[in-house]
Amino acid sequence: FTAYSHLLGAQASTQQCTWIFSPSADGEYHDIASIRGFIDFKRNRPNVPWLLEWAYFTDDDNVPKSLIKVEPIEKREPDQNNPMGVPFYYSFCSKPLPSVISSRKREGRTVHELEEAPIGNTESITCITAQITRDVFKSYRTREDRYREVLVRARTPVERLVFDQIVHLDLIGPHDPELFIFGEFTGYDWSKPAEFRNPHSCLPMSVSIHKLGMGIKATYTPYIQWYTDMIEDVFLKLQWDPSKFRTYRVVIDYPVIPSTVNMRSLLPDKQ
Repeated sequence: FTAYSHLLGAQASTQQCTWIFSPSADGEYHDIASIRGFIDFKRNRPNVPWLLEWAYFTDDDNVPKSLIKVEPIEKREPDQNNPMGVPFYYSFCSKPLPSVISSRKREGRTVHELEEAPIGNTESITCITAQITRDVFKSYRTREDRYREVLVRARTPVERLVFDQIVHLDLIGPHDPELFIFGEFTGYDWSKPAEFRNPHSCLPMSVSIHKLGMGIKATYTPYIQWYTDMIEDVFLKLQWDPSKFRTYRVVIDYPVIPSTVNMRSLLPDKQ
């Protein structure tokens, strides 16, 4: 961790990634919320740019779904300067907001580059983004679509990764999610579903998925003091009932970089 932080010139106390899955209005598809970011992100040397990622969607054949409409969960206030349209979760970002100097498409996903900033703890930031997309991917298992798979990429030196999948009861399949942690030392297949990955790139780590309870209180984590407040705010904004959602969590101290952490769930049968 110390070596990577020095070499790359940046680090954070916590990387947070949360996916929330709710049935669409007609129950045939998913509505998906994605909340992600870094807590206490800082530079260790000057003139270090860094990338933020948005949510990224592919089908079972690893084809990017570029036409999916993705919207910010929290609307921008008139006095908030955000010319690049980054979906900041303003209520849970540090102030002032980080400056973003570019926006571009890479591998079917939109990325933003954080502006270079001074070094040290006094210049650390907390930067969270939050998005919602509706009516995507079948909510039940078919011959073409069997799994719901979510992932987070570890590319930043962090002390811990907190990775949550929060799922509505109607979307929970017959088995608990499976966990895969893939080393990305080849670099070419990070977004592939687990079944199409090279099994030899799976890292032998003693990490498991924690099956937590239902509702907001089940999302508590000692690593992010305001996390339950944030998740409660998401549910309020989206008008979803949190008592009908279960949380699955993975926590990794000092995650390997570069790597990808995947949670794969077999979709339920159509009722």
